[in-house]
Amino acid sequence: MQKLGFILVIVALLTPAALGQQRRNATERAGDHRQLRYDRSRAHDDLRDHGRLVALLQRFDEARADGNREMLRAIDNELARLLTGELSEDRREMRQARREVNQSRREVRSSRREVRDNRQEVSAAPVIRDDRRDLRDDRRDLRDDRRDVEQEAYLVNARLDAAHTFRGLHGKYDEVSLEQRRALMADLVRLAELENRQNKMEAREDRRELREDRRETREDRRQGGRP
Repeated sequence: MQKLGFILVIVALLTPAALGQQRRNATERAGDHRQLRYDRSRAHDDLRDHGRLVALLQRFDEARADGNREMLRAIDNELARLLTGELSEDRREMRQARREVNQSRREVRSSRREVRDNRQEVSAAPVIRDDRRDLRDDRRDLRDDRRDVEQEAYLVNARLDAAHTFRGLHGKYDEVSLEQRRALMADLVRLAELENRQNKMEAREDRRELREDRRETREDRRQGGRP
């Protein structure tokens, strides 16, 4: 009899809703881990690019002071390659940021359904309170992801403007052009510094999302039958 009761409990726990929530929780946690890996890789690349720009600006100042036209041409070519690489990375990061927005939208819809279903099926106030907190967290994550898209768009547009300006200066070595080129390179260094600050903030947000998803999993277990 005890064995039969245990089996019945297990069957009751494995309802379609419970299994669906299990899959959603597992998918969200896997996505969180992927995003954290992406954050680390991106932060490493952006720090490297910032270091290259700082070193390039220092070399530019030395070549300009020495009147080394050959070195200035080499710096021009290296800056052109860096700008092309940065723009390519910016576009990839914009696509990634948009994917995160879409994922956050799906999580908000899922949380809304959970609040609605539990309001209909469960009378326990703590369950409803947990679900509403999850919904608030998901809405905040969506706002953060939308802000990330706006920041990525700003970086893309700023670097596109820089590339356009650089094309007009390429190959010109009079003092006015050299001063404009230096101002352009200093702006690119500041953009790289801004990007590094954004990377740190996004990494903190993604770690927070992972903690929230783990907490949601524990709450689902406590509510009964969910992993």
